[in-house]
Amino acid sequence: MTSDSAAMSTLCDAVALRLERADPDLTARIRAELPSYEHLPELEHRRTVRDLVRRMLSSIASGRGPIAEHLQFTRRSALRRTQLGVSAYDVLSSFHIVRRELWAAMQSAPEATDDLLLGLVEPIGRWTETMSASVVDAFVAESPGTAVQHAELRQRFLSELGDRSLGEQVAETARALAFDVEGRFQAFCAPRASWPRPEVENLQRATRRLSGVMQCGVRGDVMIAIAQDCDPVLVVRTVHGIAGDRSAVGIGLPRQGLIGAHLSTVDAERALRTAQLWNEPSVRFADSWLEATLLDSQPRLAPILAGIQQTQRDHPDLAAAVLAFADCGFSLSDAARRLNVHPNTMGYRLSRWQELTGADPRTFAGLARSVIGCRSTPR
Repeated sequence: MTSDSAAMSTLCDAVALRLERADPDLTARIRAELPSYEHLPELEHRRTVRDLVRRMLSSIASGRGPIAEHLQFTRRSALRRTQLGVSAYDVLSSFHIVRRELWAAMQSAPEATDDLLLGLVEPIGRWTETMSASVVDAFVAESPGTAVQHAELRQRFLSELGDRSLGEQVAETARALAFDVEGRFQAFCAPRASWPRPEVENLQRATRRLSGVMQCGVRGDVMIAIAQDCDPVLVVRTVHGIAGDRSAVGIGLPRQGLIGAHLSTVDAERALRTAQLWNEPSVRFADSWLEATLLDSQPRLAPILAGIQQTQRDHPDLAAAVLAFADCGFSLSDAARRLNVHPNTMGYRLSRWQELTGADPRTFAGLARSVIGCRSTPR
Protein backbone atom coordinates (compact mmCIF):
# COMPACT_ATOMS: atom_id res chain seq x y z
CA MET A 1 0.00 0.00 0.00
CA THR A 2 1.42 3.40 -0.98
CA SER A 3 1.63 6.25 1.51
CA ASP A 4 -1.22 8.07 -0.30
CA SER A 5 -3.53 5.05 -0.19
CA ALA A 6 -2.62 4.45 3.45
CA ALA A 7 -3.44 8.06 4.30
CA MET A 8 -6.74 7.81 2.39
CA SER A 9 -7.64 4.63 4.27
CA THR A 10 -6.81 6.32 7.60
CA LEU A 11 -9.00 9.31 6.71
CA CYS A 12 -11.93 7.11 5.64
CA ASP A 13 -11.66 4.99 8.80
CA ALA A 14 -11.62 8.11 10.99
CA VAL A 15 -14.67 9.59 9.27
CA ALA A 16 -16.50 6.23 9.43
CA LEU A 17 -15.87 6.08 13.19
CA ARG A 18 -17.11 9.63 13.63
CA LEU A 19 -20.30 8.91 11.65
CA GLU A 20 -20.87 5.69 13.61
CA ARG A 21 -21.06 7.97 16.65
CA ALA A 22 -23.70 10.05 14.81
CA ASP A 23 -21.51 13.10 14.28
CA PRO A 24 -23.13 14.41 12.20
CA ASP A 25 -26.41 12.50 12.52
CA LEU A 26 -27.07 11.87 8.83
CA THR A 27 -30.41 10.14 9.36
CA ALA A 28 -31.77 12.97 11.49
CA ARG A 29 -30.78 15.53 8.84
CA ILE A 30 -32.44 13.55 6.06
CA ARG A 31 -35.65 13.21 8.06
CA ALA A 32 -35.61 16.91 8.96
CA GLU A 33 -35.13 18.07 5.37
CA LEU A 34 -37.32 15.46 3.62
CA PRO A 35 -40.68 15.01 5.42
CA SER A 36 -41.80 12.02 3.31
CA TYR A 37 -39.17 9.93 5.11
CA GLU A 38 -41.49 9.83 8.13
CA HIS A 39 -43.14 6.87 6.37
CA LEU A 40 -39.92 4.86 6.75
CA PRO A 41 -39.38 3.46 10.29
CA GLU A 42 -36.51 5.36 11.87
CA LEU A 43 -34.55 2.30 13.03
CA GLU A 44 -34.66 0.85 9.53
CA HIS A 45 -33.66 4.22 8.09
CA ARG A 46 -30.67 4.50 10.43
CA ARG A 47 -29.53 0.99 9.55
CA THR A 48 -29.64 1.57 5.79
CA VAL A 49 -27.91 4.97 6.01
CA ARG A 50 -25.21 3.47 8.23
CA ASP A 51 -24.74 0.55 5.79
CA LEU A 52 -24.60 2.89 2.77
CA VAL A 53 -21.95 5.14 4.33
CA ARG A 54 -19.92 2.16 5.47
CA ARG A 55 -19.96 0.72 1.93
CA MET A 56 -19.06 4.09 0.38
CA LEU A 57 -16.12 4.73 2.68
CA SER A 58 -14.82 1.18 2.41
CA SER A 59 -14.98 1.37 -1.38
CA ILE A 60 -13.29 4.79 -1.53
CA ALA A 61 -10.55 3.67 0.88
CA SER A 62 -9.78 0.66 -1.31
CA GLY A 63 -9.72 2.76 -4.47
CA ARG A 64 -12.71 0.98 -6.03
CA GLY A 65 -15.97 2.38 -7.33
CA PRO A 66 -19.43 0.95 -6.58
CA ILE A 67 -19.69 -2.79 -7.31
CA ALA A 68 -22.71 -4.97 -8.12
CA GLU A 69 -23.38 -5.63 -4.42
CA HIS A 70 -23.58 -1.87 -3.75
CA LEU A 71 -25.98 -1.32 -6.66
CA GLN A 72 -28.19 -4.17 -5.46
CA PHE A 73 -28.26 -2.68 -1.95
CA THR A 74 -29.26 0.72 -3.35
CA ARG A 75 -32.01 -0.64 -5.60
CA ARG A 76 -33.39 -2.74 -2.75
CA SER A 77 -33.44 0.25 -0.39
CA ALA A 78 -35.06 2.46 -3.03
CA LEU A 79 -37.72 -0.15 -3.79
CA ARG A 80 -38.55 -0.37 -0.11
CA ARG A 81 -38.90 3.41 0.09
CA THR A 82 -41.16 3.66 -2.93
CA GLN A 83 -43.39 0.95 -1.47
CA LEU A 84 -43.78 3.15 1.60
CA GLY A 85 -44.66 6.28 -0.36
CA VAL A 86 -41.32 8.13 -0.28
CA SER A 87 -41.01 10.11 -3.53
CA ALA A 88 -38.26 9.51 -6.07
CA TYR A 89 -37.21 13.14 -5.68
CA ASP A 90 -36.74 12.73 -1.92
CA VAL A 91 -34.78 9.49 -2.29
CA LEU A 92 -32.44 11.19 -4.76
CA SER A 93 -32.21 14.22 -2.48
CA SER A 94 -31.23 11.99 0.43
CA PHE A 95 -28.16 10.80 -1.49
CA HIS A 96 -27.10 14.40 -2.00
CA ILE A 97 -27.58 15.12 1.72
CA VAL A 98 -25.35 12.13 2.54
CA ARG A 99 -22.77 13.32 -0.02
CA ARG A 100 -22.87 16.88 1.36
CA GLU A 101 -22.48 15.82 5.00
CA LEU A 102 -19.87 13.21 4.17
CA TRP A 103 -17.81 15.80 2.33
CA ALA A 104 -18.12 18.22 5.24
CA ALA A 105 -17.00 15.48 7.64
CA MET A 106 -14.03 14.73 5.39
CA GLN A 107 -13.01 18.40 5.24
CA SER A 108 -13.16 18.86 9.01
CA ALA A 109 -11.30 15.65 9.86
CA PRO A 110 -7.84 16.20 11.38
CA GLU A 111 -6.46 13.52 9.06
CA ALA A 112 -7.52 15.47 5.92
CA THR A 113 -5.00 17.22 3.66
CA ASP A 114 -5.57 19.26 0.51
CA ASP A 115 -4.17 16.46 -1.64
CA LEU A 116 -6.42 13.84 -0.03
CA LEU A 117 -9.52 16.02 -0.40
CA LEU A 118 -8.68 16.67 -4.04
CA GLY A 119 -8.39 12.93 -4.58
CA LEU A 120 -11.84 12.40 -3.03
CA VAL A 121 -13.74 14.60 -5.47
CA GLU A 122 -13.88 12.05 -8.29
CA PRO A 123 -14.79 8.90 -6.30
CA ILE A 124 -17.50 10.66 -4.27
CA GLY A 125 -18.95 12.12 -7.46
CA ARG A 126 -18.86 8.70 -9.15
CA TRP A 127 -20.64 7.13 -6.18
CA THR A 128 -23.36 9.77 -6.17
CA GLU A 129 -23.94 9.46 -9.91
CA THR A 130 -24.06 5.65 -9.88
CA MET A 131 -26.31 5.43 -6.83
CA SER A 132 -28.69 8.03 -8.31
CA ALA A 133 -28.98 5.94 -11.48
CA SER A 134 -29.83 2.87 -9.39
CA VAL A 135 -32.57 4.81 -7.59
CA VAL A 136 -34.08 5.90 -10.92
CA ASP A 137 -34.00 2.27 -12.12
CA ALA A 138 -35.89 1.15 -9.00
CA PHE A 139 -38.57 3.82 -9.36
CA VAL A 140 -39.05 3.15 -13.07
CA ALA A 141 -39.63 -0.51 -12.23
CA GLU A 142 -42.18 0.53 -9.59
CA SER A 143 -44.63 2.14 -12.02
CA PRO A 144 -48.37 2.44 -11.22
CA GLY A 145 -49.21 -0.69 -13.21
CA THR A 146 -46.89 -3.00 -11.29
CA ALA A 147 -49.14 -3.94 -8.34
CA VAL A 148 -50.35 -7.07 -10.14
CA GLN A 149 -46.79 -7.85 -11.22
CA HIS A 150 -45.59 -7.69 -7.62
CA ALA A 151 -48.36 -10.06 -6.52
CA GLU A 152 -47.26 -12.45 -9.26
CA LEU A 153 -43.63 -12.05 -8.19
CA ARG A 154 -44.55 -12.95 -4.61
CA GLN A 155 -46.41 -16.05 -5.75
CA ARG A 156 -43.54 -17.06 -8.02
CA PHE A 157 -41.05 -16.65 -5.18
CA LEU A 158 -43.10 -18.88 -2.87
CA SER A 159 -43.55 -21.54 -5.55
CA GLU A 160 -39.86 -21.51 -6.54
CA LEU A 161 -38.49 -21.40 -3.00
CA GLY A 162 -36.77 -24.64 -2.07
CA ASP A 163 -36.28 -25.79 -5.67
CA ARG A 164 -32.50 -25.96 -5.92
CA SER A 165 -32.62 -26.68 -9.66
CA LEU A 166 -33.82 -23.10 -10.29
CA GLY A 167 -30.73 -21.56 -8.70
CA GLU A 168 -30.21 -17.97 -9.81
CA GLN A 169 -33.83 -17.67 -10.96
CA VAL A 170 -35.02 -17.79 -7.34
CA ALA A 171 -32.35 -15.27 -6.36
CA GLU A 172 -33.46 -12.86 -9.10
CA THR A 173 -37.06 -13.08 -7.92
CA ALA A 174 -35.97 -12.48 -4.32
CA ARG A 175 -33.93 -9.42 -5.32
CA ALA A 176 -36.89 -8.03 -7.27
CA LEU A 177 -38.87 -8.27 -4.03
CA ALA A 178 -36.22 -6.20 -2.18
CA PHE A 179 -34.77 -9.16 -0.26
CA ASP A 180 -31.09 -9.51 0.53
CA VAL A 181 -30.48 -13.04 -0.75
CA GLU A 182 -27.55 -13.52 1.65
CA GLY A 183 -29.46 -12.18 4.66
CA ARG A 184 -31.53 -13.90 7.33
CA PHE A 185 -35.12 -14.86 6.57
CA GLN A 186 -37.96 -15.76 8.93
CA ALA A 187 -41.26 -17.31 7.81
CA PHE A 188 -44.75 -17.10 9.30
CA CYS A 189 -47.64 -19.38 8.32
CA ALA A 190 -51.40 -19.24 8.89
CA PRO A 191 -54.31 -21.38 7.60
CA ARG A 192 -55.25 -20.35 4.08
CA ALA A 193 -58.96 -20.66 4.93
CA SER A 194 -58.63 -17.47 6.99
CA TRP A 195 -56.81 -15.59 4.24
CA PRO A 196 -58.76 -14.86 1.05
CA ARG A 197 -56.82 -12.85 -1.52
CA PRO A 198 -58.08 -9.39 -0.39
CA GLU A 199 -56.93 -10.11 3.17
CA VAL A 200 -53.49 -11.19 1.93
CA GLU A 201 -53.21 -7.88 0.10
CA ASN A 202 -54.34 -6.06 3.26
CA LEU A 203 -51.56 -7.79 5.17
CA GLN A 204 -49.04 -6.91 2.48
CA ARG A 205 -49.99 -3.24 2.75
CA ALA A 206 -50.05 -3.31 6.56
CA THR A 207 -46.55 -4.80 6.84
CA ARG A 208 -45.08 -1.87 4.93
CA ARG A 209 -45.37 0.05 8.16
CA LEU A 210 -42.98 -2.39 9.82
CA SER A 211 -39.24 -2.11 9.76
CA GLY A 212 -37.61 -4.48 7.27
CA VAL A 213 -39.09 -6.27 4.25
CA MET A 214 -41.96 -8.76 4.23
CA GLN A 215 -43.67 -10.49 1.30
CA CYS A 216 -46.94 -12.43 1.61
CA GLY A 217 -48.75 -15.00 -0.51
CA VAL A 218 -50.46 -18.38 -0.46
CA ARG A 219 -49.14 -21.84 -1.23
CA GLY A 220 -51.16 -24.99 -0.84
CA ASP A 221 -53.33 -24.76 2.25
CA VAL A 222 -51.32 -22.05 4.03
CA MET A 223 -50.74 -18.32 3.85
CA ILE A 224 -47.01 -17.63 4.03
CA ALA A 225 -45.28 -14.40 5.01
CA ILE A 226 -41.51 -14.28 4.63
CA ALA A 227 -39.75 -11.47 6.45
CA GLN A 228 -36.30 -9.97 6.68
CA ASP A 229 -35.21 -7.63 9.47
CA CYS A 230 -38.74 -7.58 10.93
CA ASP A 231 -39.70 -7.83 14.60
CA PRO A 232 -41.58 -11.18 14.84
CA VAL A 233 -43.77 -9.89 17.67
CA LEU A 234 -44.98 -7.02 15.49
CA VAL A 235 -45.51 -9.37 12.53
CA VAL A 236 -47.74 -11.68 14.59
CA ARG A 237 -49.58 -8.67 16.01
CA THR A 238 -50.23 -7.42 12.47
CA VAL A 239 -51.48 -10.84 11.35
CA HIS A 240 -53.83 -11.06 14.33
CA GLY A 241 -55.00 -7.50 13.68
CA ILE A 242 -56.41 -8.67 10.34
CA ALA A 243 -57.42 -12.29 10.97
CA GLY A 244 -58.34 -12.07 14.67
CA ASP A 245 -56.50 -12.68 17.93
CA ARG A 246 -57.19 -16.41 17.95
CA SER A 247 -56.10 -17.05 14.37
CA ALA A 248 -53.30 -19.62 14.49
CA VAL A 249 -49.80 -18.54 13.41
CA GLY A 250 -46.69 -20.70 13.10
CA ILE A 251 -43.32 -18.95 13.41
CA GLY A 252 -40.19 -20.40 11.83
CA LEU A 253 -36.59 -20.02 12.94
CA PRO A 254 -34.58 -17.13 11.47
CA ARG A 255 -32.26 -18.78 8.93
CA GLN A 256 -29.54 -17.62 6.55
CA GLY A 257 -29.90 -17.30 2.77
CA LEU A 258 -32.52 -18.62 0.38
CA ILE A 259 -32.08 -22.20 1.57
CA GLY A 260 -32.71 -20.82 5.05
CA ALA A 261 -35.87 -19.09 3.81
CA HIS A 262 -37.16 -22.46 2.60
CA LEU A 263 -36.24 -24.22 5.85
CA SER A 264 -37.85 -21.46 7.92
CA THR A 265 -41.05 -21.92 5.90
CA VAL A 266 -41.01 -25.64 6.71
CA ASP A 267 -40.47 -24.71 10.38
CA ALA A 268 -43.43 -22.32 10.29
CA GLU A 269 -45.76 -24.84 8.66
CA ARG A 270 -44.97 -27.41 11.35
CA ALA A 271 -45.30 -24.82 14.10
CA LEU A 272 -48.69 -23.85 12.64
CA ARG A 273 -49.90 -27.44 12.89
CA THR A 274 -48.74 -27.45 16.51
CA ALA A 275 -50.59 -24.19 17.19
CA GLN A 276 -53.76 -25.73 15.77
CA LEU A 277 -53.23 -28.90 17.82
CA TRP A 278 -52.73 -26.92 21.02
CA ASN A 279 -55.40 -24.31 20.19
CA GLU A 280 -52.84 -21.53 20.63
CA PRO A 281 -52.87 -18.21 18.73
CA SER A 282 -49.16 -18.53 17.88
CA VAL A 283 -46.40 -21.09 18.34
CA ARG A 284 -42.70 -20.68 17.64
CA PHE A 285 -40.82 -23.60 16.11
CA ALA A 286 -38.00 -22.72 18.52
CA ASP A 287 -40.30 -23.65 21.42
CA SER A 288 -42.13 -26.60 19.85
CA TRP A 289 -39.51 -28.15 17.59
CA LEU A 290 -39.79 -31.62 19.12
CA GLU A 291 -43.57 -31.93 18.99
CA ALA A 292 -43.72 -30.17 15.60
CA THR A 293 -41.11 -32.50 14.12
CA LEU A 294 -42.84 -35.63 15.44
CA LEU A 295 -46.27 -34.73 14.05
CA ASP A 296 -45.47 -36.46 10.76
CA SER A 297 -44.49 -39.60 12.71
CA GLN A 298 -47.79 -39.93 14.61
CA PRO A 299 -48.96 -43.13 12.83
CA ARG A 300 -45.64 -44.84 13.52
CA LEU A 301 -45.57 -43.66 17.14
CA ALA A 302 -49.22 -44.50 17.86
CA PRO A 303 -48.49 -47.84 19.61
CA ILE A 304 -45.99 -46.07 21.88
CA LEU A 305 -48.08 -43.01 22.68
CA ALA A 306 -51.64 -44.36 22.63
CA GLY A 307 -51.63 -45.44 26.29
CA ILE A 308 -50.15 -42.09 27.35
CA GLN A 309 -52.79 -40.13 25.47
CA GLN A 310 -55.68 -42.26 26.76
CA THR A 311 -54.50 -41.83 30.34
CA GLN A 312 -54.21 -38.09 29.80
CA ARG A 313 -57.83 -37.98 28.62
CA ASP A 314 -59.02 -40.14 31.54
CA HIS A 315 -56.84 -38.52 34.24
CA PRO A 316 -55.94 -34.96 33.27
CA ASP A 317 -54.75 -34.22 36.82
CA LEU A 318 -52.07 -36.90 36.53
CA ALA A 319 -50.95 -35.58 33.14
CA ALA A 320 -50.79 -32.05 34.57
CA ALA A 321 -48.54 -33.34 37.36
CA VAL A 322 -46.16 -34.97 34.87
CA LEU A 323 -45.93 -31.82 32.74
CA ALA A 324 -45.41 -29.60 35.78
CA PHE A 325 -42.68 -31.96 37.03
CA ALA A 326 -40.91 -31.65 33.66
CA ASP A 327 -41.32 -27.87 33.48
CA CYS A 328 -40.11 -27.29 37.04
CA GLY A 329 -36.71 -28.90 36.71
CA PHE A 330 -37.83 -32.29 38.12
CA SER A 331 -38.53 -30.69 41.49
CA LEU A 332 -41.51 -32.16 43.38
CA SER A 333 -41.80 -29.11 45.60
CA ASP A 334 -41.73 -26.61 42.72
CA ALA A 335 -44.20 -28.64 40.68
CA ALA A 336 -46.48 -28.98 43.72
CA ARG A 337 -46.34 -25.24 44.25
CA ARG A 338 -47.29 -24.62 40.64
CA LEU A 339 -50.32 -26.90 40.92
CA ASN A 340 -51.14 -25.70 44.43
CA VAL A 341 -50.95 -29.21 45.93
CA HIS A 342 -48.82 -30.89 48.60
CA PRO A 343 -45.50 -32.44 47.46
CA ASN A 344 -46.74 -35.83 48.72
CA THR A 345 -49.71 -35.47 46.38
CA MET A 346 -47.32 -34.79 43.52
CA GLY A 347 -45.33 -37.91 44.36
CA TYR A 348 -48.51 -39.99 44.47
CA ARG A 349 -49.67 -38.68 41.09
CA LEU A 350 -46.35 -39.45 39.43
CA SER A 351 -46.43 -43.00 40.84
CA ARG A 352 -50.04 -43.47 39.77
CA TRP A 353 -49.13 -42.24 36.26
CA GLN A 354 -46.41 -44.88 36.08
CA GLU A 355 -48.87 -47.58 37.16
CA LEU A 356 -51.37 -46.66 34.44
CA THR A 357 -48.98 -45.99 31.55
CA GLY A 358 -45.88 -48.02 32.29
CA ALA A 359 -43.81 -44.84 31.81
CA ASP A 360 -41.83 -43.74 34.87
CA PRO A 361 -41.66 -39.92 34.73
CA ARG A 362 -38.67 -40.00 37.09
CA THR A 363 -36.52 -41.48 34.30
CA PHE A 364 -35.51 -39.75 31.07
CA ALA A 365 -37.11 -42.35 28.81
CA GLY A 366 -40.34 -42.41 30.77
CA LEU A 367 -40.55 -38.63 31.09
CA ALA A 368 -39.77 -38.07 27.39
CA ARG A 369 -42.43 -40.57 26.33
CA SER A 370 -44.94 -39.02 28.73
CA VAL A 371 -44.31 -35.41 27.72
CA ILE A 372 -44.30 -36.15 23.97
CA GLY A 373 -47.50 -38.14 24.30
CA CYS A 374 -49.24 -35.42 26.29
CA ARG A 375 -48.08 -32.62 24.01
CA SER A 376 -49.17 -34.55 20.92
CA THR A 377 -52.78 -34.66 22.12
CA PRO A 378 -55.20 -31.98 20.86
CA ARG A 379 -56.12 -29.56 23.63
